[in-house]
Amino acid sequence: MKKVTGILLVLAVIAASVGCAKGEKVKETTLYIEDNGKVKEAIVDKDKNVNVSEKELTKWVDEAIEEYNKENKNALEVTQCEVEDNTVRVSIEYASLKDYSAFNNVKAFDGTVADAKKAGFEMTGEFLSTKGKPSITYAELEDSKEYHLIIIEDPQTLVLEEDVLYASSNVKVEKNKAIIESGTKELAYMIYKP
Repeated sequence: MKKVTGILLVLAVIAASVGCAKGEKVKETTLYIEDNGKVKEAIVDKDKNVNVSEKELTKWVDEAIEEYNKENKNALEVTQCEVEDNTVRVSIEYASLKDYSAFNNVKAFDGTVADAKKAGFEMTGEFLSTKGKPSITYAELEDSKEYHLIIIEDPQTLVLEEDVLYASSNVKVEKNKAIIESGTKELAYMIYKP
């Protein structure tokens, strides 16, 4: 796993933000979470100092994914890997958010509030409404099976198939799109109804 981490650090230097999924080219770090649990990530870095060839980039990405898939039943697939006009584009499909979390060595979760608590996530305070309703507290959600939540620590744009109904204060929401503030060290919480 150290090799994968090393390759990912190289990619992190090369590709600082994400884009390019669902047939469109996006301009920022974007993670698509589908209702079936699959996750699509697209990495785009526009930098005039990009000095990696497409061949080198493809080799690094393929090696990292191959190593992960050996232990995880082909949970990841590269769908795009290119360098063009000082822009790096890498798109990866993950079998689940758990695979995204493990491969990128970041905290990420999708499920009920009760499941999040069992997984060791501590939640306190209020979640802000995105629909002009009153805020909701963790205590109000604790036993609910009606609501699900996504927890993630990466600052990026996240797109769901359902509208985000409540979110932590470090998230800006536009219907089903959540933008997690950069520079935040806190986990980001987004609550939705599946």
